[in-house]
Parts: sequence; structure tokens; C-alpha cells
Amino acid sequence: MVGGVLALVLLRPGPVLLDPDEFVGVTRVEQNSHVPPPGWTGCDLSVGPWMSVSSPDTDTALELGPHGRAGAAIVVQPSWSPRSAPEQIEHLSMLGEQCAAGNSVSSGRFAIEPLDGLAPGEVGWRTRYEEPLEWGEYVVVALDEKRLLAVGFETTEEEPPVDMEHLVERAKQGAEQFPAGG
Repeated sequence: MVGGVLALVLLRPGPVLLDPDEFVGVTRVEQNSHVPPPGWTGCDLSVGPWMSVSSPDTDTALELGPHGRAGAAIVVQPSWSPRSAPEQIEHLSMLGEQCAAGNSVSSGRFAIEPLDGLAPGEVGWRTRYEEPLEWGEYVVVALDEKRLLAVGFETTEEEPPVDMEHLVERAKQGAEQFPAGG
């Protein structure tokens, strides 16, 4: 019996931000491989693991077949950053407003709007490129003073490939497995 328990422990994967079994239609998964979450904007709003990640990498990318992709990443504010994670959320909110008033949007090729109903310490956008049609949603959550959780999806379909509220909630639950400084 000990051998069976040991085999289960050895086959069990380490902690992950997103469990692919929690989502419908997953065709490919990348765990902890330094993949930025989808949902970029046409402005300088993207937050991803290229900034600075905890070690080991803490991200998940889910391919959802022809319907798009979704993902999440924990981002650690660089030591040289003058902002705490909560201050970075405020800064990103301001940048989102500037982006919505900028040239990329006024040209009609790109649209950005804030997501409503987010909790305090969260900021997010819905973005849309017209040609070729691609849209997505992107949420950034302050986990603590130094860490952010970036979550998003993008698709070329009319309907979202995942429910954003479900995606953010599952990513927050996954982030609990990666304590600060761990």
C-alpha cells in the first residue's frame, strides 16, 4: 500500500495558477513556463512575467482550440520600481484612461473600455482590434504589496472562450499556493 501512495504523490503535479480541468475545451496547457497572459492592449498597459517573476515561474497558459486562449501570471514588482502593487493598480487605471483617449482608439482600429464590477485592488479592460477581429479581457489584481496577478483571455470569436469572473476567481485561488517570498 505504501508504494501506491508514493506513486500518487510522485505523479501529482506541483502547484499551478490555473487547473485546466476547471475549464471547458482546453486543447493545450503550459504551466510555469514564463508565458505572458493574453489580453494585451494597444497601449502600454500590459503586465506580465517579463517584468519580474518569482522563482520558479508562476504562470499558466490555456489554449482553447479555435476559440482563443486564456492565462494568468504572478508578477513581482521589480525592486527598482517606485510603486507598490496597489499603487501600480492605480497607475494602470490612469494609463487605461489615457489609452482610451489616445490616437490608437481615435483611429477606429482599436477600442478599449474599463471592466465594471471589479473588486477594490483590481483593474481591467476589454479590448478590441477591428482588423483582423480580435478581442479580449484583461484583469490585474494586487495580491500584496509587491505582487500582481495578471489574468486574461483573447479570442477571434463573438463569444468569450471563458467566463472572466470564473477565470479571475480560479487564478486567485491558484495564487494562494504561491505565498509571497515563496
